[in-house]
Amino acid sequence: MAQLLLNCDQVITSRKILIVEDNEDCRELQALVIRRLGYVVIEADNGFTAIEEALAGHPDLILMDLSMPKMNGEDAIVELKNQPSTRDIPVIICTAYDPGQRVDRALSAGAVEVLHKPFKFSELENLLRKHMPADEKFGVDDGHPNLPAIRAETSEFPFQAR
Repeated sequence: MAQLLLNCDQVITSRKILIVEDNEDCRELQALVIRRLGYVVIEADNGFTAIEEALAGHPDLILMDLSMPKMNGEDAIVELKNQPSTRDIPVIICTAYDPGQRVDRALSAGAVEVLHKPFKFSELENLLRKHMPADEKFGVDDGHPNLPAIRAETSEFPFQAR
C-alpha cells in the first residue's frame, strides 16, 4: 500500500478539505489518503487554527476531531457556523467518542455527520462523496486514475490514532 500511496500524488481537483486533528499521525494518514484521491488538503491541529485556516482557505469540507487542545471541536464548529463565510461548509466529526453528549452537541452546533474512529477508507470515501459534489474535471465519484487501486489497497485499512 505504501508504494501505491507514495506514487499517486497528483492534485486533480480544486476541491479543498480541511483536516482538524491534534494527533499528528492520524492527521497525516488522513491527509495522505485524501490527497491521493486528488483533493487539496489543509491541516490544523486545534480549533483556533481550524477557524483561521477555514477563513483563509475556504475549504469545501471540514473533518473535525472533537478532543483537541486550545479549542475543542464543538466550540470550533459553533464559531465556524457563526461566521458568514464558513457557515455553509459541511463539517464531519471525526472522533473516537461513542455517541453521547459530546457528539450530540457537535451535531447540534451544525456538524452534518459523524465518522467514528477507527474507520475504514471506504467509510471516509463514502462521506466525501455524500457531502462534496464531484468536481467538473474529476472527483471521488468519477475518473480518478488511482481510485480503483487505492480502494483495493486500503479496503481494510483502518484509521486509528496510536
